[in-house]
Amino acid sequence: MNRAVRAVHSLSYKAHIARANAWRSQYNPLRGLTIARAVSHLEAGERGAYAELQWLYRYIEKRDAVLGSLVDRRLAAIEKLGWDIKVREELDDSQQQRAEEQRKALKAAYGRIENFSDALGDLAHASFRGYAHLQKIAKDGKIVGLDHVEQWHWVREGLYGEWKFNEDATFGTTQGEAIDESEFIIREVERPINEVAVISFIRKSLSQKDWDAFVEVYGVPAIFITLPTGINPDDLEEYQEVAEAIIGNMRGTLPGGSEIKTVDNGARGVNPFRDHLKYQDEMLVLRGTGGKLTMLNEATGIGGSQGDVHQDVFDEIAKAEGIKIAQLVRASLDAELLLQEGYGDEESLVYFDLGVDEATDAGEFIDGVVKLQSAGKVVDDAQIEEETGYKLAMATATPGEREKDKGESDELQPSAGIKNRRVGDRLGEAAMAAMHAAMAADNEDLYERLAGALQSESAEQMVAALKEFSAELPEWVSATAQQEAVWEQVLSDAYEEGAKE
Repeated sequence: MNRAVRAVHSLSYKAHIARANAWRSQYNPLRGLTIARAVSHLEAGERGAYAELQWLYRYIEKRDAVLGSLVDRRLAAIEKLGWDIKVREELDDSQQQRAEEQRKALKAAYGRIENFSDALGDLAHASFRGYAHLQKIAKDGKIVGLDHVEQWHWVREGLYGEWKFNEDATFGTTQGEAIDESEFIIREVERPINEVAVISFIRKSLSQKDWDAFVEVYGVPAIFITLPTGINPDDLEEYQEVAEAIIGNMRGTLPGGSEIKTVDNGARGVNPFRDHLKYQDEMLVLRGTGGKLTMLNEATGIGGSQGDVHQDVFDEIAKAEGIKIAQLVRASLDAELLLQEGYGDEESLVYFDLGVDEATDAGEFIDGVVKLQSAGKVVDDAQIEEETGYKLAMATATPGEREKDKGESDELQPSAGIKNRRVGDRLGEAAMAAMHAAMAADNEDLYERLAGALQSESAEQMVAALKEFSAELPEWVSATAQQEAVWEQVLSDAYEEGAKE
């Protein structure tokens, strides 16, 4: 019981740090940020003094459009992954019932964690910041929450030292309060994305600053005004003031004969800044997507195939990252949750899994049911409905009888041949025979038209008939009504036959 309630705290770490963050909100680490200063923060992080580096990471994620998008897309892809509790493979018959009891209990325990989806996103965020700490929060002896403790409140002595809590997030220190790591889920990432992002951010900022200066100097071409000859020297000063006002984007009049000239020194066409900014973004995207070049080759757009390509990349990353996160969660929570549910003194027969595709999982479950029934085992209908979402009912008539009631031709009914495996026909062979019959029925008029063309009295007439037939061919071959009906029946019969087997 001591292990079961060890996550109970009168006040969580997250509540402790609310006061410490009050002054920090007034500190902007981007002021005066240089490459040298960023490198100093990175070196401090190697020593275990993370406070200032992690606070800088937070600001960069908020200010850099590309990095912020990477964070949002990757975390969203992780948070939308389905999770489930699975039964270990190769259990003997005596363990199956107990495994199912454990599965239901563990699934209910995970479902009781209110912020579980957000917690998975916090663990995924470690890919950007290097680590993440989730504190187990319990109520009445059972875990009900996973509080994320911000990264700038953690320190360690050296690269592999024990984690300690730095309540005031003091800069430059590696000292803090010792913690019981069993009360946390801790994820560490060896090569965090933000280490690349912080250098890229500074380089882009410098390049943008130079670009702004370039635009200020060369954005508007030099303008000169030639005054007409014969102006009274006493009026030159007044004319000069008017000319300068006009050049400064004001309005006015000049004496007749005045001429305005612009001078382009050729430097306006030399602009290396856009390419430099683009290169920095490309390097960040490559790092943030694990080197997926499709993110760079495909243009960015809303909707369309490009958007699909980008979404596929993030989904692929999420599935790969989900495997690692699932292993961590499994090791950190499964045993403790089973203990809290009363299964602590027996072997664990189930495990947490992340990245479950509901449609695929339902198909896999049905395959498992068919295999068990083939071996003479019985699977409860209620469990099939729970796992697949299908509502089961006993059929009142065979598929063949249902089709016959609809008035369809008996000649095209595949049911008897497909379902009656006692006559020696396999399911696939009967289905193919039915499909051939349906194809012949759909194309009956086509065959007759072709035969008529080939029976022309002369070669010239046959060529003319075949040309006419060729022009109409697309319309002829589009008739598939009988094939579609048979194929639908094949699928229905195959599913029913498999479920019964």
